[in-house]
Parts: sequence; structure tokens; C-alpha cells
Amino acid sequence: IVMLGMLSVTAWAEPVGSWKVYFAYRDACASISTGDAVFAIYGTNLLRYEPATSEVHDFSKLDGMHGKEVAFAGYSGTQRIMVLVYSNGDIDFLDTGDTFTNAPQLRRASDAGLSVNSLSVSGDWATIATNTGVALLDVKKRELRGFYEFGEKVLSATVFDGRIFASTASGIVSVGMDENLSDRKMWKTLKQGTASSFLPFAGRLYLTVPSSGAELSSGLWYLERQ
Repeated sequence: IVMLGMLSVTAWAEPVGSWKVYFAYRDACASISTGDAVFAIYGTNLLRYEPATSEVHDFSKLDGMHGKEVAFAGYSGTQRIMVLVYSNGDIDFLDTGDTFTNAPQLRRASDAGLSVNSLSVSGDWATIATNTGVALLDVKKRELRGFYEFGEKVLSATVFDGRIFASTASGIVSVGMDENLSDRKMWKTLKQGTASSFLPFAGRLYLTVPSSGAELSSGLWYLERQ
């Protein structure tokens, strides 16, 4: 782990037209290992560190980013693609060639009041929980597959074992990815209670339950692959 402090730089010596951008990297809120590199979010800035060369790269719109404030990030190991969700709901897919591919549909919906609560990346799929429903991303195709309206706040969502799981204030629900995802009746309630986060790992789906309810007590639970 590389700890970077805030660097104070005086740029007045640079000629006009060749000034450089210096980001303040402090208060790291997330880090993601891709095997040969480590990505980190400092505040709302994105940084990549490569242990083999000790190279550090600061990403910005000069690199092709379509947003300024990174709110959530996740990594698809099957596709070797980073998924970035910005505070305004915009989405970028970052590949190993440092190419950004944009999916702007959620940002346009955000202009109408939609807000993002969490991101989960699992294999070729990513899910975004919002204040009104769930967005499903096809990481392989680098596109928004669809948005499924719940009519209530979704705290977290993920893909596991061919199904989408989501947590709302009214319970934890699930639907098969081969079913009609747009039909809210197809989303079956598994448990009464809420999960603040989901984590698919080693054939299990782990969920964090923040407070005890009728069917789930607070703590870490898991669901095994069928």
C-alpha cells in the first residue's frame, strides 16, 4: 500500500499554455487491486499505482474521463475492465489500454432526480442501486443493459449464480436473469430485512445486515451457490 500525502506545488514558473494539473490525494476511501495494479479513489479523484514500476498515474478528463467526481468503482476480473460511477450518475468503463467508454443514460436520468447508492461488479455484470430501482450493466459490451423500477429506494444490489439480488427497506428480493426483469412481480422476497452490501466470493454471496429484524439478525450472512 502506498500512502500519498498532499503535495503543495507552485506552478507559476511554468510558461502559459504548459501548466500542469496537481490533484490533492488524501483521505483514500477505496482501493481495488487488478493483479498488476492498484486503483484508489482519493476524495473523488482516481489514481493508479503499478507496483512493478512504482509508476503512479492520475486520471482526469485529459485522459478521456467523462466525469469529474468518482463516487463508486469496481473491477471485472473476467473482462479486465474498471467500472466507474460518478456522483452525477455518469458511467465509464476503463480498459487495460486506458480507453474510457461512456454509458450516459443513467446520468440523464439523474438530472430528473435519480441518485446512486452503491455499485457491485460481479464477473461480466455490474449492478447499480439507486433511490428508485436497479441498473444492470453488461461489462463485456460496455453498456447499460436496463433499468428496473422498484418505486422505492434500493440500498444495494448484485449478480450471483445467474440471479440479481437487491435490498430495499421492505426486504431482500431476487430474480433470475432469464426472467422478465421489468416485471416487479417476478422479483421474489427472500427475507424480511435489509442488507447494506452484497459481496459474491468463492461460491457464496455474503451480505451485511446492519440491524436486526424479523428474520435476520445484524451481522454477516451468506448464501451458498445452488
